[in-house]
Amino acid sequence: MMYNCNELSDRRFLLFGTLLIFLQTRVLTSIKLHTSTISPLDTTQVLAVEGHQSFFPCDLTPPNPDEAVYLVLWYKEDQGEPLYSYDARNSAWNLGARWSDEFQFGSRAYFELSSSPAKMRVENIQKHEAGIYRCRVDFKSAPTRNSLVNVSLIEPPTSTTIIDFRGQEVKTIAGPYQQDSIITLTCVSSGGDPSPQVTWWKENELIDQSYEKTYQHVVQNTIKIGPLSRSDLGTVLTCLSSNNNISVPVSSRVTIDMVFPAVDVSITTIGQPLSAGTVYILSCEAAGSRPDPIISWWLGSDELNGEEQVLEKNKDIVKSTIYFTPSTKDHGKVLVCRAENPHIVDSGIEDSWTLTVYYPPRLNLSFGLSMNAELIDEGKDVYFMCEIEANPEVYKIGWRHGNVSIVQDLDKGILISDTSLVLQKVKRTQSGNYTCVASNLEGDAESNPLNVQIMYAPRCQFENKSSVGANIGSNLSVLCRVDSFPEPKSFTWSFNNSKESYKVSSDKFTVNRTASILNHSLLSDH
Repeated sequence: MMYNCNELSDRRFLLFGTLLIFLQTRVLTSIKLHTSTISPLDTTQVLAVEGHQSFFPCDLTPPNPDEAVYLVLWYKEDQGEPLYSYDARNSAWNLGARWSDEFQFGSRAYFELSSSPAKMRVENIQKHEAGIYRCRVDFKSAPTRNSLVNVSLIEPPTSTTIIDFRGQEVKTIAGPYQQDSIITLTCVSSGGDPSPQVTWWKENELIDQSYEKTYQHVVQNTIKIGPLSRSDLGTVLTCLSSNNNISVPVSSRVTIDMVFPAVDVSITTIGQPLSAGTVYILSCEAAGSRPDPIISWWLGSDELNGEEQVLEKNKDIVKSTIYFTPSTKDHGKVLVCRAENPHIVDSGIEDSWTLTVYYPPRLNLSFGLSMNAELIDEGKDVYFMCEIEANPEVYKIGWRHGNVSIVQDLDKGILISDTSLVLQKVKRTQSGNYTCVASNLEGDAESNPLNVQIMYAPRCQFENKSSVGANIGSNLSVLCRVDSFPEPKSFTWSFNNSKESYKVSSDKFTVNRTASILNHSLLSDH
């Protein structure tokens, strides 16, 4: 006989051999019932399952070979009229006419001759049809034979419900649970007479049959499973309730759902030095999380919220990719990739990378601390300091006066020492812009310029004396042009000869920045 129970194999139902109820037809006891015509009758006990097929046996074996069955009548308890008949009086014994009371079994009953003993098959037997049935067999000439069948009805359980430790019904999915959890599930079976067995199955394996009756027509079985591991994800737990081996057991099943933290997170980008201002693609992979983890990027204590993140998934590995442009201030900071399952508290794990950021030199040129840049007199010493910030270190430092490179020359008072420049006893020709320059693997850079203006006293642009000739009574204009820094504040003209010497009145000459013109009228040769 084949059974179909929601894909459970036949083998599972064979395991119900531990049931104490066997539904095959058999003689359990010899019950002596008296009638008015015959001696006490043997009674066959039949257990039938409500709503299923049942068989009522009746022995048709003739008392001797010359006899034949003429008529078979079935009665229920003390009913005077038969409810089923098989009449072979007008035909061969195996070609008799069958009749069934339409108000009793009707078309659900059929008398089978091929089995031994013969049986009346009743389909979809109902609870009210339990009772004692009498089979009367009339032979050709031998005495009538009567036998009794005591039919007892089994009511299968009506339903099963799975509830969790909170008393809430679990319909299809149990969980989600975390690793190492111990889960408690109770299967409650309702209905059934006699009380059913309630068992738990894990896939096709029986794992618990310790059921108990709690209320009338209620039986339950509680299991505890755990600690759970990753292998328990997707496990199907089935609760079966049955009190016979004919009807399909009532069942409920749930699938275990679980959440897992990430077991590994790794920044897969090679930890090489980065160049400031360059765009890089950074990748991080997290494995083992269920559901997918939230992956975040951090630089120091700041989350990189502004970086657009691209996520890819391959099986249980989630890959996060961002575009990152480091700056010079990011050198030495720690870049962190963090993976966290939002369903599990404190499940975050991290991988970090201490950034090495390369950038060209950044230079700042200044005068020596003791110098007053506005009071540099000719003949004094001038000090320059070049502050350098670079990664990697600079491999070359240089100095420039305007566009001309400066080299050390001790005879000329030019001293260069790493990041400092000293000009000894400066001359007016050394005025102008000064810069420092430096180079590293990231490039070259030049500092801010410092303008040096050396102060010196006025002197005539024309070093040689000059003579000017004029006639008496004419006007004479004499030009005096000087070179100085800063420009002269005033000019003084004086006149002297062998007879006298005096200062020329200021209304006799004009001044235009570094030049003055004397206007003199020659009245005599004295």
